[in-house]
Amino acid sequence: MKILCETNGSFQLIDFGNGGDIVAAERPSVVRGSPFISARAAIGQLKVLGNVADEATDEEFAEFFKSAEDSQLAVSSFLDAYSDEPTTKVAPKSKGRGKAKVEAETEVEAEVETGE
Repeated sequence: MKILCETNGSFQLIDFGNGGDIVAAERPSVVRGSPFISARAAIGQLKVLGNVADEATDEEFAEFFKSAEDSQLAVSSFLDAYSDEPTTKVAPKSKGRGKAKVEAETEVEAEVETGE
């Protein structure tokens, strides 16, 4: 699992136990999830912005960051493209009283004529 995260100050973090993943000081970064990253998030040194697919790379996010108008747009665009979390759509509540009526859907099968 990979994570899009950022530091809560002007410092960078390096996860030496996980291949040297770097959480940059100047922008959010894509890193692999690890006990080091979890511990830094728990003590408030970094903020997790979202989980991303394993195919996502920090280099790809850097391109999103450079081409976006602002950092929030870069983050939301990248999460839309590489989000690892399933998206669910919530149906709007009906404004009427009582229970909503549900119409039964019937499946219509086409009759096949056999030429015997």
